Amino acid sequence: MRRRMIQKMLWAAIVVCTLSTQAHAQNSGVTPPVIIKEVHPKGDKTAHVTFDCVVQQDGTVTIVKILSSSDAKLNDDATAAMKQWQFKPGTKDGKPVAVRVAIDLSFRP
Repeated sequence: MRRRMIQKMLWAAIVVCTLSTQAHAQNSGVTPPVIIKEVHPKGDKTAHVTFDCVVQQDGTVTIVKILSSSDAKLNDDATAAMKQWQFKPGTKDGKPVAVRVAIDLSFRP
């Protein structure tokens, strides 16, 4: 249980807000989204995929773009897993807003 909580805290630290035409920037008074549900694909080896995506006002993940990948053969599975993540949405002035984030997703053997 403690290990899972530490992992969630580390993953939350990976979420980075950046300026986007479709989303708000952290420096504009937006609180970042908080991870509620993570899905990590299983694989026979350790691999990492870094995504640029948007957490919508309802906490779903959309506009998923791969920034880097340690194994391109695993990109489809990683993208499918990323789209299953759920967040407490970012907010501005107490209202949910779309926020662009970068997330590093790891495969677990």
